[in-house]
Amino acid sequence: MTINSLTPRDVGSLFKLEFAAPKSRTRTFQCLCEVAWKRFYTKDQPYKPGMGLKFLDLPDEASAAIDTWIRGQSLEEELR
Repeated sequence: MTINSLTPRDVGSLFKLEFAAPKSRTRTFQCLCEVAWKRFYTKDQPYKPGMGLKFLDLPDEASAAIDTWIRGQSLEEELR
């Protein structure tokens, strides 16, 4: 997961994250995350500043929901 932030945490930092399930406003998942990379703001950077997260203990149900959503997104892009 990528989080856009002007103040990304240090690589290797661990923290709990709660996020909404894809296409849901009421169902949430919680897991432990590790910062895998961070990117600072620079004027000429084509990408937004932020950090990439690695899920460490994502429940199987959450992983399956995310995988299904990603496959659906890919299919929608191919059909455009």
